[in-house]
Formats: sequence, C-alpha cells, structure tokens
Amino acid sequence: RPLLVDMLKVLTTTDAKGHLQRVILQAIMGFGKSKGIGPISAQSKADGSDLCMMVLADALFETNLSDLQKTQRDLFNKNVRALRFSRHQAHDLAYLRTLRTMLEEAIPYREVIATRPRDLLCLKLSHWELRKAASLLPSGKEQEALLASAEELRAILSLIRQTGRATFD
Repeated sequence: RPLLVDMLKVLTTTDAKGHLQRVILQAIMGFGKSKGIGPISAQSKADGSDLCMMVLADALFETNLSDLQKTQRDLFNKNVRALRFSRHQAHDLAYLRTLRTMLEEAIPYREVIATRPRDLLCLKLSHWELRKAASLLPSGKEQEALLASAEELRAILSLIRQTGRATFD
C-alpha cells in the first residue's frame, strides 16, 4: 500500500528541532487508520517527554482500544492505558491523584493514553463545577476538599495541555 507508506512518512516527519509536524490527514474507511496508521503515529509521539494520547470515537472506543492495546503490545511492547472520566461518578482526591500519576508515568515509559473527546470535556467541566461548588460554601473542611480536588483536576488539565500530543482516530 504505497499511500499508507506515504501517510506514515508524513506523520512521522520531524522538523529541524526534532518535533513532529502538525498534520491532518483523511482516508477512507478500511484504509488502515485504526490498526496501522494510528498506532504507529501515536507511538512516534511517545518520545519520553510528551504525553502521547490516542483520541478515539465514542461509538468504537472499546473495540478500537482493544485493537490499539494489541497493536502496541505486539509491535512496540508498550502498554496502552485508558483514560475514562465521567462527571456522573464521584471522584475523590485519591482517585484524581492516581489519574494524574498514571498520566505522568506514561510519559517516561512512552505509553499511549487512549481516551474519548467526552472524557476530556468531562475533566474540564468537572474542574469548573468543583470550583463553583467550592465558591458557594463557607470556609471549612468541605470547601477545602472541593478546592483540593479542583486543584488536582487543574494539574491534570495542565499536564494534558502542556505535554499532550494527540492522534485522533
């Protein structure tokens, strides 16, 4: 598949400073995006200094996650970790710290984080909601707990914003 090879060359080409180019490519269904191009592109972004993310469609998340995990394990001997986040579940400070640690550890281990657009949106909305809820409470332990969780979410969002390099499938 010469077109597949050409796409991979474009996706893995770096500039003079060694940074990957920002590229948008489109291909028809069945071209090999999810099982070939996506995993290779994602792994090229997992350079040990950036948070490599594969953003998968909601409808195919579990299927594509399973395929991605198999491909990354078989081709690169690397793990894929799933970032799932919902505003409808309670997330205490310990959970949020574990989530941030997972993201931070993925960087030096050159692992891919698989997520969905809605998970990223829920992280941001939860941060806003926690800050708003805390502002409505009088000073005290409950407000401090909400502010601590909001701060942890802010740190997670900052990590994604500053070091995240995403491949969208």
